[in-house]
Amino acid sequence: MALTKIDDRGLNTPIDLLDNEKIRFGSGIDLELHSDGENGHLTATQGNLWLRSDTNIFLSNEASNEYFLKATHNGAVELYHDHVKRLTTESWGTMLWGGQATIRGDEGGFAQLKLAADEGDDNLSLIHI
Repeated sequence: MALTKIDDRGLNTPIDLLDNEKIRFGSGIDLELHSDGENGHLTATQGNLWLRSDTNIFLSNEASNEYFLKATHNGAVELYHDHVKRLTTESWGTMLWGGQATIRGDEGGFAQLKLAADEGDDNLSLIHI
């Protein structure tokens, strides 16, 4: 490990660890960060893993030129397949892109699609297809 001195400005050089060596946080080792030589791992060993941002959260490839997910502060969440937007949350609901939606039931079971609307009378109106 190449850990150099830490002063009031922080580290002067990066921390270099070998494969499978972990950085662990918390008195109960609640969070671990490591690489196994092929994959990077961020693991919450206890409790939940929170990703927080005051602006937006993006999941992308390393080059940041292909999105997997975009979550916009006070806005939409977008899901992508092969860098093509497929699902977006909107203020009024959800938009599905791509022309086809498949609903599959469990093996031996059935799938059900319900369309619902509230006409302002507090009684949910259902349309079964």
